[in-house]
Amino acid sequence: MRYFYFTLLVIFVSCKNNDSQTNSDFTDFFSLEKISVKSFPLDSVTSPLKGRISFFQENNGKQYLLLLNLFKNKLIWYDYDSSKVIHTTNFEREGTNGVGNITGFYIKSTDSIFVHNYGTGTLYLCNRIGKVINNYKLITESSIKYPNLAEFFSAGYYNDTLILNTWGAEHFYNTSVAYKKDLLTILSLKNKNISYDLSYPKIYQKAVWGAQLHLMFNSYNPQKKDILSSFVIDDTLSILNIHTKELKRKYAGASFIKSVRPFSEKNYLSFIPEIEDEVKHQLTQNTYGPIYTDPFSGFSYRFINQALTLEEYKLKEPQRNLSPFLSIVILDNNYKKVGEVKDLHYSYLASKVFFTKQGMHILKLDSLENKMTFHIFKLKKHEK
Repeated sequence: MRYFYFTLLVIFVSCKNNDSQTNSDFTDFFSLEKISVKSFPLDSVTSPLKGRISFFQENNGKQYLLLLNLFKNKLIWYDYDSSKVIHTTNFEREGTNGVGNITGFYIKSTDSIFVHNYGTGTLYLCNRIGKVINNYKLITESSIKYPNLAEFFSAGYYNDTLILNTWGAEHFYNTSVAYKKDLLTILSLKNKNISYDLSYPKIYQKAVWGAQLHLMFNSYNPQKKDILSSFVIDDTLSILNIHTKELKRKYAGASFIKSVRPFSEKNYLSFIPEIEDEVKHQLTQNTYGPIYTDPFSGFSYRFINQALTLEEYKLKEPQRNLSPFLSIVILDNNYKKVGEVKDLHYSYLASKVFFTKQGMHILKLDSLENKMTFHIFKLKKHEK
């Protein structure tokens, strides 16, 4: 199995409403302002760096932050307002109620939790105490790829359907092989049928990019029923409406990225490169990262990983390599670029982000011994 390094982190059908905006058309209306800090306690065997987080708000306004401990197979429930642990859901690995090793989760309600086992390609529906209610096999003969479920590989839910990120391809080093339309796995929760949608943009056919630069991040906009997909090398977003199946491309580029360098200008490589070489190629240039949508405001935020110098890369500083200096492209609720934040300090982790009505919460890396601390940012509109 090949492992991928996450820094933080074509469409072969006609695309309607392609966006003609470029960076030269961009007007800087918004920036981000840090307004507060929020911390949650950690026990000695739990780390957000080796887990998954998600925010959930009930219809009555009750708010929770959930943290999945991957090693212990348990889900920790925090009351957001008090920051206290109020419940723990333990999932059995074996037996009639076993789910194996959990790698991600999606919460539909406080008593309907989907947990994902990437190794077996299985999704389990469990209740609040960890009892398995149903299971769904996510692998089919038409696609051997396994879906992902994490903060930056978020699921979309609409009309008893789950949409999951299934990034990757059967080839990374041969541009003559056509990409399949299978980057999104669409699971019907009613009859367990699976279908697929979305393919890589045409830019991927122009050179050999390698496995690392095929990464695709996504988020879900519940207001518009849109799945937003961010490709590492592409300055546009692919936006698929899961109700109408309409596909749009919207510009979401950073002002300082003219282009991303391919791994090779050739059309074909007869060998598989060392993963270290691909990681170095990725980290020493500016690349596009996760995309998040604020479900309260409808604004979206595309994170940009700024390049390490060769000297920085050689130092192998864990924190610096894990989370490069960040920039954020701000998009309004019509996906128009309206702001760009540059040089956010590298102690912020772009893979641990969630939203409340207060604003965007980003995890800080420098205080994780007995608590996880988030800095809260809100939009700041520039005065004319």
